[in-house]
Amino acid sequence: MPLLDVATVRTIVPNALNDADLAALIAREEAYVERRFGVPGDGATSRSETLTGEARDVFTTRPIQSVASVTERSTPGGTPSTIAAANYQVWSNEGRIERNGRWLRYVVVTYVPQDERDRWRSALIEVMRHAIEQTAMQAESMANEYNYTAPDWEMQRERIYRRLQFLSI
Repeated sequence: MPLLDVATVRTIVPNALNDADLAALIAREEAYVERRFGVPGDGATSRSETLTGEARDVFTTRPIQSVASVTERSTPGGTPSTIAAANYQVWSNEGRIERNGRWLRYVVVTYVPQDERDRWRSALIEVMRHAIEQTAMQAESMANEYNYTAPDWEMQRERIYRRLQFLSI
């Protein structure tokens, strides 16, 4: 389900685009964010992630609302063993699951990520603002000779996208 709609963007970011063009821009930006960071947690939909163990901690890609199950195995085709909740500690906001000991090589965590949609909407609105207001020049001068400074739009977009990153391990 899209995080933004035309009416919301039009209210927050005044623009002259028609509805079809604005909808296409929204869809393109949301698709890029999903390809790069995955789908934001909604606080209700579970996901499974296979994580690399062999340490005391494993880290999920999103902050944790709740954990449904944790299994581990030592080889790719090995038989998974379910780990009882008493044998690990969940650090929800860190997306960290700490084991009483060391995890085996492969750890599969089925969990519900925290609802991050408001934070993602905020970042997407800023990306939309940059995309709509983007100009070729940041500054222009006519003194003695013509000079202009071009803005680094990619750097500005990356600054916004950093807000969506959870962990980079």
